[in-house]
Amino acid sequence: MTRISQKRAVASDSPTGKDLDDVVVQIEAVKRLLVLLLMKSGSSQGEIARALGVNQATVSRHFGIGEVAPLTVALSGQTESR
Repeated sequence: MTRISQKRAVASDSPTGKDLDDVVVQIEAVKRLLVLLLMKSGSSQGEIARALGVNQATVSRHFGIGEVAPLTVALSGQTESR
């Protein structure tokens, strides 16, 4: 393979703008799920904001889900709220 065809092969394997947009959307979805998990496990919006490096109002605006039911874990056939 010549140098020119090698460069073309690499370029054709590169992600497109749409591919990158899809990745960003997926990462944002994972972030929202992790924030929900933190909220369900008892973390405050202030704690989450500090971890994300943003203001608490930003967390409230973007992730404000009001009251979140606590995380329930099944242990030996019983359920326990955390």
